[in-house]
Amino acid sequence: LGLAELTPLGRRVLAGRLGLSGPTAARHHGLSGGHDWAGHRRRLLRSLPHTLGTNDIFVGLAAAARRAAARGHDEALEEWRSAAACERRLCKPDGYGRYRRGRATLSFFLEYDRATERAAVYAAKFDAYYRYRASRQAQREYHGFPSVLVVTTGETAELLIEPAPSRIAAIDGPPAP
Repeated sequence: LGLAELTPLGRRVLAGRLGLSGPTAARHHGLSGGHDWAGHRRRLLRSLPHTLGTNDIFVGLAAAARRAAARGHDEALEEWRSAAACERRLCKPDGYGRYRRGRATLSFFLEYDRATERAAVYAAKFDAYYRYRASRQAQREYHGFPSVLVVTTGETAELLIEPAPSRIAAIDGPPAP
């Protein structure tokens, strides 16, 4: 794939150019590395097809906005955060984005799915969103909770995912701590 990887010195230099410490750069930009990097790197490589698919969604949105702007429309993908940058405890979106069309803005967590999980995993994932939405942390970090945009690679994934948000939406009252 022609992937490039920063050396430990390269990560420190990049974090410094961003005006951040290594841990802060990892938290806000997903910049990885350090003493426990080997295990983390293996996990990242195992999930590479998923990561590339997720990135393709964001690149597609940015390209669509650029094409629309070239035709005179006022559109932009204003923000794109990696999974590492928007993960909060059990709530682990595949990314966060903010798309603007004119004065209307849509903030969203992206869930990219290739039908690789069981239905119970989807239920737990949407339950984590529900709990995070009710948290003070979410209220501090977002002005209005972002939508959850689910993109699948086929009908099988849709059939597995579809009941999960409905079950969570049917829950009455705030989530249990």
